[in-house]
Amino acid sequence: MVAAESGPDYFGNVDFAISVNNGADWHTFGGGFQYYEQPVVDDIHPKTGPAHGVGVVNFYGSGFRADYALADLECKIGNNIGVAVFISKNQIRCVVEDMD
Repeated sequence: MVAAESGPDYFGNVDFAISVNNGADWHTFGGGFQYYEQPVVDDIHPKTGPAHGVGVVNFYGSGFRADYALADLECKIGNNIGVAVFISKNQIRCVVEDMD
C-alpha cells in the first residue's frame, strides 16, 4: 500500500489516476483512492446455519464503516453472494437470500 502524504493516521479520499508510461496521458478514477483503517472481526454469530435458503450471519468487532465514498458492502457465504448491512461500528449483518 502506498503511504498517504498526510501520514499514517490519514483516513479519507485522495485523487487517483494512472498514466500509460508517457506521463502525459492520464486516466482518472472517479471517487479516487480511499485510505481507511482495517476493520477487525472478533466474533460471528451464528456459527452454523442452513445449507439452503436464507442465510444470515452477524459479524462483531470494531472499525466497521459505511460512511465513505464508494462504500458498497457485500459478503459471501460459500459461493453465495449476499448483502452486508451496516448495523453499527461494531456490527455488520450478512444476508444471503438464496443459498444453493
